[in-house]
Formats: sequence, C-alpha cells, structure tokens
Amino acid sequence: MVANILVGIFLGFFLRGVYNKFTVSKIETILFREIEFHCLQLLILTYEDFVYLKEKKAMMMHKMEMPENEIKVIKNVDEQNILRWQTTAINKFLLAIPPRFKPLIEYRNWRGAIAYLNKFIKNA
Repeated sequence: MVANILVGIFLGFFLRGVYNKFTVSKIETILFREIEFHCLQLLILTYEDFVYLKEKKAMMMHKMEMPENEIKVIKNVDEQNILRWQTTAINKFLLAIPPRFKPLIEYRNWRGAIAYLNKFIKNA
C-alpha cells in the first residue's frame, strides 16, 4: 500500500516535470512577453544612442572642417558597424532564450524584432 502511494507520488512528480519541460503555462507566457519587451526596448535604446553618437561625430567632423569625402567614408563605416551590431545583438538575444520559449518568438532578425515591438506597443 505505502509502496503504491510512493510510486504514485514519484510518477506524479515525473509526469509534472515532463509536462512543464515541454509546455509553457499562460502566466509563464505573460512573464516571458514582459521580459522580452523590456529587453527589446533596451536594444532599441542602445541603437538610438549609436545613431545619436554617429550624428554627433559627423557634426564634430564638419566643425573641424574635415574633407567631405572623409566624412562620407567615416559615416559609411559607422553605418556598417551599426548594422553589424544590430545583427549580432538580435542573434545573441535569440540564442539566450531558453529552448522551451523559442516557439513564442515571432521574429528572426532586427527588422522583425522592431516590427514585433511596434505591434506589441500598439496592442498594449
């Protein structure tokens, strides 16, 4: 009798663990979406800082009367660096997401993440 109860308890814990490993509850989904939203906002704020610094740098180069060709080259390099950062940032963000939450992700790149964030804000 006691053995059956212990086996039942063990089996219950085991099945609950398997169920939790492969399913995401509604509250977990809500919490994940909230965390995802704030993480994406941080990435956007960092991107905005990069753009601001790029423009500030261009203004300083104009003040220093650098040749226009050099300014254009530096602006292009800065733009490429920002694009590389966007790709790297979103890829690392996606890699950091636990496997059980990956099916909840609706984007795979920077543009998709921005579109998702805008949709999320619009629906809130």
